[in-house]
Amino acid sequence: MGTPCVVTNVKGNREAVVHERNGIMVPLGDMRTLTAAMLRILRERNTAQRMGSEARRMAAERFDEQLVFQRVKVKAEYRRLLREKSLPFPVIMLDQATRTHRLIGKQ
Repeated sequence: MGTPCVVTNVKGNREAVVHERNGIMVPLGDMRTLTAAMLRILRERNTAQRMGSEARRMAAERFDEQLVFQRVKVKAEYRRLLREKSLPFPVIMLDQATRTHRLIGKQ
């Protein structure tokens, strides 16, 4: 089993934690909500186990070093091919609210 996370809503955490799926995300500086979230994880064993299992699954899926290396190689090859054709590389951002990607510019 993995470990559910209680994190603040800041860059880095937003990429690793999906609220209520593999952890709980609270507003930065909100100590009351942070305390309540930690107590919830400690008191609700089923919730903690569910989030922990999902955290482990997501970590293996997203951060497995072989998959990360493969993605880096694919991205590098994609950049090389675009450069050969004198095409710009698209800059894509993940919209945290909708969990969808959107084009925000080109490099």
